Amino acid sequence: MLKDNLIKLGFTQNQIKTYLALFELGQSKAGQLITKTKLHRNLVYTALEDLEKRGLVTKVLVNNVAQYNANDPESLISEIESKKSVAENAIKELSKIKKDEEREIQVLEGVEGIKRVRMQVADSIQSGENYFVLGVSGRATNPELERFWPKLNKMIDDKGGKVKVLVSGEDPDYLAKTLERDDRVDGKLMSLPIDSPMWFSIFRDVVNISIAGENPLTFKIKNQETAEVFKKYFDFFWNQDSYVLKGAKALQSVWLESLKSDELKLIGARGYFIDKYPELFEEVYQKAKKVKGLKWKNLVDESARDHKLNKMPWMEARFSLPSSENPNVVWLYGNKVIVSNWAEEEPIVFISENKNLVQSYNHYFESLWNQQVVVKKGVDAIKESFYEMLDELEPGEEYKVLGSINVSEDQKRAKFFEKYHEKRIKKGVKVKILGYTESVLYIHPFYLLEK
Repeated sequence: MLKDNLIKLGFTQNQIKTYLALFELGQSKAGQLITKTKLHRNLVYTALEDLEKRGLVTKVLVNNVAQYNANDPESLISEIESKKSVAENAIKELSKIKKDEEREIQVLEGVEGIKRVRMQVADSIQSGENYFVLGVSGRATNPELERFWPKLNKMIDDKGGKVKVLVSGEDPDYLAKTLERDDRVDGKLMSLPIDSPMWFSIFRDVVNISIAGENPLTFKIKNQETAEVFKKYFDFFWNQDSYVLKGAKALQSVWLESLKSDELKLIGARGYFIDKYPELFEEVYQKAKKVKGLKWKNLVDESARDHKLNKMPWMEARFSLPSSENPNVVWLYGNKVIVSNWAEEEPIVFISENKNLVQSYNHYFESLWNQQVVVKKGVDAIKESFYEMLDELEPGEEYKVLGSINVSEDQKRAKFFEKYHEKRIKKGVKVKILGYTESVLYIHPFYLLEK
């Protein structure tokens, strides 16, 4: 009964397990909750984050270790009252748009009210018409509605209509899940990260304002001018070809979205995301393994050669960039160019669908990828060239060296060649050296080379 009531209050199953575990254990570390709930750590952290945003859980630092505590259950009532206040303010503002025009306003309660006004759209929509949804997020729904949305979208699609959805920039993960679940939806992220359980829908001269919660409310406003105002608001965000997001979830959504494209091209990807957020990347990796013909290309410097990102079976990496401390990574897929910046604690993600910008970055990538001659200088460049050659050679193949010198007195260089030849011998690549006598006499005993 308790779990059923929590579901009606907008809790997911994972949130319920985590929330109840906190009441049973009291103030706890995340590890204790993971053990208690038997959920994957990523699911527990996500549930805690969602509950904290709703004001139901408090996080404190004890000796620099995060611990979590369930707030007074009375906060659930405060949450509902807050939603009601938001809705009342929205209605007041909308009523000022045009006082002298007659309008029809209805208030519908419960999940059935939300479904009813959406079914009116599905029943009346005609081929070529659009149904617009603005500001939706994971907070603005519940399990029953999550089962309803695909059915609604199918009914609209079957009649030739189109669903266009703007997902809150605060919840990029919800967009990725929405598009993965239903390819009938045309979805984008809003540049504005609104964290709210309230969302809007516009169809013809009707605006529906819905608020999720224990007893969801829907305000149906039938008025042409009001609908036009909200449509302009929708169009403003929809037509933005560039925007900025922030945080690990935003970047995870980029990874997940890229899996729908035939090819992902990267410049400067050194595996920062994998190293810092392994749980989030694990979800990407598991889905990537199921994608047939997946193809990633990465242009990066030598420092990333041994990173597991560049060892994945669908990755082709070229280590032709000069060594750099540049914190930017460029992504190219579909009709987008994305630049993620790691200069701050959380990644900053710049996303653009500007055609000229996307085209210029693609040309830049192809020119770097296809260049036939690369001029480098410095010790690092020499090391990179040796390893690139070793990567290209197959076991049993041979390369030749002309004019080798004795490096025994240069300890750094000698250590490099020791490590390099160990890898060469292990791979089974042969070498012939034509050099000065003292260098050959020095090299041969160490590296089992042919004179």
